[in-house]
Amino acid sequence: MVISDEDSARAWLKTQSHSALVAFSARAALRALPRLGDESEIQISKLLGRVFRSSIISTVAAAEVLDGEEEFLKSAFYSTAADTWSAFADAVFSAHYAALDESNPEIAVDVLSSSVLLRAAGYDDDDSDEAGEKTVEWSELAYRQADSDARLLENSRPAQLFQQPLWLSASMPVTLATSYDKLTAYCSSQNEQWGDFLDFFLEWYSGMLNGQPMPWDLQRRVALIDEAIWETGLEAVAEEIEKIRTKFDLEMRVEELEAELRHATVNRHGIGGNMPPEPLHDAPIAQELVIVWQPLEELKDEVAKDDPDPTRLQKIIEALVTALKKGFAWCLKKCDLIVDTAIKWAIPTVGGYLALNPEKLEAVIEAAKKLLGAL
Repeated sequence: MVISDEDSARAWLKTQSHSALVAFSARAALRALPRLGDESEIQISKLLGRVFRSSIISTVAAAEVLDGEEEFLKSAFYSTAADTWSAFADAVFSAHYAALDESNPEIAVDVLSSSVLLRAAGYDDDDSDEAGEKTVEWSELAYRQADSDARLLENSRPAQLFQQPLWLSASMPVTLATSYDKLTAYCSSQNEQWGDFLDFFLEWYSGMLNGQPMPWDLQRRVALIDEAIWETGLEAVAEEIEKIRTKFDLEMRVEELEAELRHATVNRHGIGGNMPPEPLHDAPIAQELVIVWQPLEELKDEVAKDDPDPTRLQKIIEALVTALKKGFAWCLKKCDLIVDTAIKWAIPTVGGYLALNPEKLEAVIEAAKKLLGAL
């Protein structure tokens, strides 16, 4: 084993890069996060937003998608950690501190050590299963998981570490699972007040727990939510997260449609076609598909803004709906709509393309409508 106790952890961490230290610390803190469920309801309400913010910042920093945000990391640390120190929170905020521009292996050791993570979690005693049989001691299990992380970090980039479940060789310890159940129960009890935020928090943590993290760009945007919004309250944070998610989803749907349009051009004109594709914004799209491409480009430009204009967005949606209707109008005029799918891309009209391939354009329109509703 690379890591079997605090001393071996310290020796190994001293040989690692800053990015590896950040990833190692973030993973250790994520394993302790369910401990929040053992706090009083008052303390949970006080810590929950700050714990989530610190946790997502440290994990995003570990994935190396926060380059150039050193000042933000520092200001966010001092605003989240101030006046909230407790035995549990110490582990989470120490992991956030490890993300600052300082290569200090002792911080990572502290997150893992019994003085911060193990004793703070309250699991110094041996754990037992439901039948009363003695299972692996909590500290041994924690070091075993740390050792798995260390071995993975030696052969892969830090972001890849989060694609592994938090508990690789065993399930979550019974007592920790009980704490997690308490935390989810608390979230359920507060659903009416903070429902949207709590839903995102639990979805995010579940992804980390199971080695299926949300897309890093989405997490990065959430991590960078402005301090003023956090100060307003979790309801405001939830609204901002909803806006971020709808914009992100729309961008993904637009990207898929763009790829489809390029593919349509290649098949229409690249193989046996008489018309060469015409470049629009460096994207070779056939002229008959301009009716879709032009409002799509306008949609991309609008969504890229920090505050998209709802009026402008509505007009773009109407243009896309018009394009879709033209496709269906073409469909109604044809008595031979049932064509072999192998030749559907060769239909030389926008109506033919849209009639036979409406799904991705419909997905873009629905995603744009959802964003409009979130603005």
